[in-house]
Amino acid sequence: MAVLEKSGRNGIFEHLFQYLTKIRMAANLDYPLTPAQLEILKVLARPMSEEDILELKRMIVKHFAAKLSQEAAMVWDKNGWKANDTANLRKRHFRSVVKK
Repeated sequence: MAVLEKSGRNGIFEHLFQYLTKIRMAANLDYPLTPAQLEILKVLARPMSEEDILELKRMIVKHFAAKLSQEAAMVWDKNGWKANDTANLRKRHFRSVVKK
């Protein structure tokens, strides 16, 4: 970490870029980082407390939970499902039978 602190903010991004390039090469990934991934790296380039990391994780989970809820509501509306359909879905068995 001392090397990163001496290199300054631009040095941190360069170090992160080099590190991620090594990871991509090691994992044989043939695609570049997305703009969203790059933005997240910029946010994470500064030192963060464990509290801040936990808060960030919670925010990300809340974001994707809201997106999932919106998507589910769209599917629900598209199919015209009602409250009694929920009860019927709860009673159904969706797992496959295990062969012995």
